[in-house]
Amino acid sequence: MSEPLEQKVIEIIASAKNRDPAEITAATPMDELGLDSLDGMSLIFDLENAFDIEIPEDAPTRAKTVGELVDGVRALIDARGAA
Repeated sequence: MSEPLEQKVIEIIASAKNRDPAEITAATPMDELGLDSLDGMSLIFDLENAFDIEIPEDAPTRAKTVGELVDGVRALIDARGAA
């Protein structure tokens, strides 16, 4: 079973793409999710709202896997806490 942060990110991605969260894992390549630029912006907005963070606009294109996106969200949450 995945950790709560990972699961929440997966749920947000699944919701954005109308997919079953069970189909998405940390190992899922981002390019297999079919995110276009509008989906990417929506995903950023949803993640920012869910975690009260500010994400660089190119984050979904820099992350190669869902796990890398989760790691990026975790780093931003940690940085916010340290600020």
